[in-house]
Amino acid sequence: MSAKRGLVIKSSRIVAVLLSILVISALLAGCGGGDITPQPTPTPILTPTPVVTPVLPPTEPTKTTPTPILTPTPPVTSKPVIGTIYSLSYRYEEGKFSLIDVHVESGSAPYRREPPEAGYKYEVLSFGGEVLGSFVFVLPLLHYDYPDPETGQLRGGIVEQKTMDGTIRIPYFINGATINLYDPNGTIVLSVNVRKLAVKLTLQADVWTDKGGKGHGVPGGVYNIGEPIFIYMSVNEESMVWYTIANPDGEVFFSYGPTIWSAGIHSLPGISGTPYHKVPLGNWKIYITVRTDKETAEDSCQFEVIP
Repeated sequence: MSAKRGLVIKSSRIVAVLLSILVISALLAGCGGGDITPQPTPTPILTPTPVVTPVLPPTEPTKTTPTPILTPTPPVTSKPVIGTIYSLSYRYEEGKFSLIDVHVESGSAPYRREPPEAGYKYEVLSFGGEVLGSFVFVLPLLHYDYPDPETGQLRGGIVEQKTMDGTIRIPYFINGATINLYDPNGTIVLSVNVRKLAVKLTLQADVWTDKGGKGHGVPGGVYNIGEPIFIYMSVNEESMVWYTIANPDGEVFFSYGPTIWSAGIHSLPGISGTPYHKVPLGNWKIYITVRTDKETAEDSCQFEVIP
């Protein structure tokens, strides 16, 4: 029995050895013919994630209410009265001027197609300070002495006068307020108040648009939404001004004043609504009120806004 038990044990060991050899052979075969060097772990290839640019919905332009901008334009310069002049008499004494007299009379003022580039100059200013007219002239301070009656030659040559009286004939303006006289350096040497010689005007105001309305209470035309509109207002003398723009419901859309305007035309550009800011359709109205110390004048103009 002991001999048989020994054979069985040996056989079991042999079988175990054989199984181990078979397992190792299989592993070697799976490793490519006996190379058992550890292989590096392959680095996974990452697929880049596409960048997605968000598409934003179109934004609507900012809705703003158009604010009218007051842009005063130069006032209309009045024209001189034909056949009427200021007659300004002065005294000149060694560079200084003084007034002798000034009045209005019939006549004409000197005119030159090409006035001198330099010399004395006068300016006629309105009540608001605008230049209505100006002229450059040469003051006759230099003259030749009288000729010798026997020889006919001039005695003394050119003589400069130190003192002289003279008269300047200046075009007359109905709204002239001041006449300034300047020397060749641009310095005022004489300033004369001629307000008392101005024609007294009845205060007048007018408001209209670029499509009509000039005159008292005349309609100002029709505008489409988004169409530019130009509003004009005029006063005939310096005055305090208020103006208001009212929508079709009678509500105040824009108001300005009081402000002082000189005589002339002033403009107010604007837009009759926009595609993003639709103003009420219908009849809009512009009112203007002007005042002086003694008078008040008013006017209005209506314009229509359609789709």
